[in-house]
Amino acid sequence: MSRAYAYFNPVVRCGAAALVAIACVVGCAPQKPAVKPEGTQPAIIHPAVLPVDLQVESGDGKMTVRWKQQGTGVISGYNVFISREPLVAKYEEAGAVPVAPHNTTVYPGDTNPDDGVIEYDAGGLDNGVKYYVSVRIVFPDQTMSAPSNEVVAVCGPREEFTLTVRYKSDNDGYSLVAERQVRADAANNDLYFYTKDGVDYLASPDRLDGYMRKSRFSLISTGGQFNDIRQQLASGKVTIGSGADKVAITPGNWVLMTTAEKYAALIQVKGLAGKDDARRVTFWYALCPLADELIF
Repeated sequence: MSRAYAYFNPVVRCGAAALVAIACVVGCAPQKPAVKPEGTQPAIIHPAVLPVDLQVESGDGKMTVRWKQQGTGVISGYNVFISREPLVAKYEEAGAVPVAPHNTTVYPGDTNPDDGVIEYDAGGLDNGVKYYVSVRIVFPDQTMSAPSNEVVAVCGPREEFTLTVRYKSDNDGYSLVAERQVRADAANNDLYFYTKDGVDYLASPDRLDGYMRKSRFSLISTGGQFNDIRQQLASGKVTIGSGADKVAITPGNWVLMTTAEKYAALIQVKGLAGKDDARRVTFWYALCPLADELIF
């Protein structure tokens, strides 16, 4: 186009030297650096740091979450997710989760980092609800790691109580749901204690009267710790509702009891003392107030 313009306008002449100068000006000018699209950020590569081996210890309206950290790197803390629906399978990759964590601010970790276990106490939870618990690491740029393993937990009463021999006091029965002592013949009683021929027994109220509540008992172990018994229950070899209307007990025994509502209770015999009418037994129990479930 510029050559045609020069032909019809003879006044305008472009000598060879002028053309070279113009070409140099146009072609040799310094180039401006490319501008990145607005809003883009450089890629951030996080170290291979993950939360692993998550475990949950449930209580009455609360739980303690424990986990370990695999790998090392700069982190801001942790987000603990306690949800009524599974999250890990749905959001298994690293990144955002459209569910608020239980912690309102990033949890920095507990005060004893030397033991290799991070611990978080969660309160304000409902008993008898199936919760899905997992943890993610939070990095300084507020992105999150992939999740830990996910654990299903149910909160419920954890109490210790003492029973006297049936009909020998007002404390010869106990309501596990109400978490209080009652009479053996009370409508809400779950179990009573008696001794016969030198053998001590836990028994169901319907043995006293067929119209009373029906509980069933199975001896799980003659000893061991709570976590050992939980693992045994998780094996699937024990079922709810099986068992007898009474069970012989000795100190250290673990008994699985099923209530009239089909709630499962793990009962540990802590001790036996006294003789005859003064005989008494002390128990510790954990209740899963969710029908047909063995989640403690």
